[in-house]
Amino acid sequence: GGKSPNIIFADADVETAAKFAYFALFFNMGQCCCAGSRLFVEDKVYDQVLNIITERAKKQKIGDPSTTPLRRGRRSRRSSAKRSCAISPQAKRRGRVV
Repeated sequence: GGKSPNIIFADADVETAAKFAYFALFFNMGQCCCAGSRLFVEDKVYDQVLNIITERAKKQKIGDPSTTPLRRGRRSRRSSAKRSCAISPQAKRRGRVV
């Protein structure tokens, strides 16, 4: 899931479109099968969109997402964290960087 791209054309409200594209990927710490993990941007507004999204990312506070105003952090569901911990050793044995 989550492979449906967001598309931003030059005639869009670029500020609003970039904010929603950022939200589409990062809400729920990206643990959603509907996460907008691809973004296509028309060349004319590419730099503008990149700047908007980059500035939003720089302002994000990372830590325990259950405390306010932090928004990004560890896995939000215990079952997801448990599954990640279980597959990490397998990935390391296969030479992956974890």
